[in-house]
Formats: sequence, C-alpha cells, structure tokens
Amino acid sequence: MTAEEQVVNGIRSVPLEMYVIPGLVRPVKKKSKKPIIIVSIICMVIVIGLFVGEVKLLKSIQKNIYDVPDIYEEFAEEPNHEYDLPNEEKEDSTDEENLQGIESIPEKIEENLSYEITEDTYSFSDREKESMLIEFNVTYPVVHGLPDTDIEEKVNKALKNCAMQTVNEIYNNPSNTIKERVISEKNPMLISYAKYKVCYASDDLISIAYEDYNYEGGSQYYSQHLRTCNINPKTGETYQLKDLVDINDEVIDQWLQNMRDETKNDSFLSELSKEEIKKTLEGDSLDGVYIVNYYMDEEGVQVGYDLNYKKDDSHDLGFSWVTAKM
Repeated sequence: MTAEEQVVNGIRSVPLEMYVIPGLVRPVKKKSKKPIIIVSIICMVIVIGLFVGEVKLLKSIQKNIYDVPDIYEEFAEEPNHEYDLPNEEKEDSTDEENLQGIESIPEKIEENLSYEITEDTYSFSDREKESMLIEFNVTYPVVHGLPDTDIEEKVNKALKNCAMQTVNEIYNNPSNTIKERVISEKNPMLISYAKYKVCYASDDLISIAYEDYNYEGGSQYYSQHLRTCNINPKTGETYQLKDLVDINDEVIDQWLQNMRDETKNDSFLSELSKEEIKKTLEGDSLDGVYIVNYYMDEEGVQVGYDLNYKKDDSHDLGFSWVTAKM
C-alpha cells in the first residue's frame, strides 16, 4: 500500500458533541434502514459551515493528545473541505408508540438486583487532522457489586467490547478495506455513535442491545448495526442463541412468520432455505450477510438479523436489522 503517495497533509475534526445532541436524537424503528444520526447529520452540516474558519482557534483552545494508529498519521493539512452528507429531517412526534430502534424494546428489570448497572462512555475526537473527520461516542453499561471481582471484570469487559466493536474494526484494528477507503476518499470519515439498552436484568442473566450508527471511511459508507450481549453475572459466561433455544423446524417456521409480520413483507428472507436459516441461527452468518442477534425482554426471546447485503443485491428490502419473537 502506497499511502504516502496518495494523500496530502491536513486534518480537520469537529467534536461529536457539536453535532450530536443526545436528547434530540430519535432512533429508527427496528426494521428501518434510513440513515440516522438524525440531529447529528443536520447539525454536522451546519457546524462544518460555521466552524471551518474557526478550526485553528478551536484547536488552540482545546487540544488533546491521542495515540493514533499509523494509517491515520499520513493525513496532514488540507483545510476547508466540505463533507457531502445525506440529509435527514427530524420527525416532530415523540409519542411512546412511535419510539424507534432499541428505544422501542420493552425492557424487564427485576427488582432488588444484587448488583447495580451504571453507564460509561468512550469518547474520542482527533483534533490534529484537518482533512479527515474522526469522532467516536460509545456508551455502554457497567456492572458493580458482584461478589467475585474477577467475574465482575469479565462481565464488564464483555459488555464494553460489544459496544466498541465498530471502533475496533474501523480504527483501532482497521481492515485493509477500511484503510483503502481512507486513502482513496477525498474527505475520509470515521464515525461511530453507539448506544445501548438494558433489555433484561436478573441475578442470572443480563441482556443488552446495542445500536450503532457509523461512517466507515467516508460519507458513502454509512452503516447501522444491531449487536447484543447476553451474559450470566454469576459466572461471566456469554450465551449464544443455540445455547438457550432448541432451533428446530417448528421453531424456525413460527419465527420466520413473525419476522415477515414484523416487516409486513411475505417475501422477506425468501432467498434462504430452512437449512440455511438454521445455520445462520446457529452462528454461521453466510459471509457476514445474516448476523444473528437475540435479546430477552418482557415479551420473551427476540431473535433477528443484523443485515449486510452486498450492494445492489435484489434480496435487500431496505432493512438494516429486524428482530421478532421466537
């Protein structure tokens, strides 16, 4: 890879807090694929326009020092870029029935838990680059009060690692694909905005759903993902779906119908045979297209896919992720 010959000097970074206002962000319905860092996209465009001339002042006032992977050190100064971002209008309705994404999950938290769940945030903004936007804001749960400190550490490591998956994949340990995107893009963007919901918590099981909105190299590489972590707070053991559910034909048939009811589309997942569906539910993502996730909530076990169809795949019906009761 000849990155030094393909890039120029420069770095610009607009802090995530300037264009993501957590109180105003509405997540999408769990079956929607609309690009949504809803307020973030609108505010990012505004902020970039307003602050281009003030970047140097901002850097002199608030300068941070980070350990940056070598691949991103190749970008130096080339200021005054405009980022071509998709537009998304904020919806006015805030009714509970219109909650979207993981916010719509009806959680079940048992009373008198023997432990406490608090929140922590990983926030990173590279303020040393002018032509590249790098912003991460990842929230995740933290468990306190487990009797075994080693198990508590194991539980919290698993919960954080799940939340940080995209940051690790696009920044801390980027693939060659991500590196090539960064080098070839005029205005590279590495953004991850991740949040979570505690869907279920008891003394025997903690079930967390994470929703992640990202730009993985540039504005054309927008992605939205669902991830889940199901863990035993007594042992630190994480559970896969096949550990808890007998995935037989009858179960698959009922779940598939529920998925089609959820999407209101009887052709959803019609490209898969029953045997292929069983393989995906047991952990084979079929080249990363059908990544199985499940979580517990007050309605029972919810199972679905984080969907990653290839570009122009005719089977892609426009859903980023879908879950339904199993």
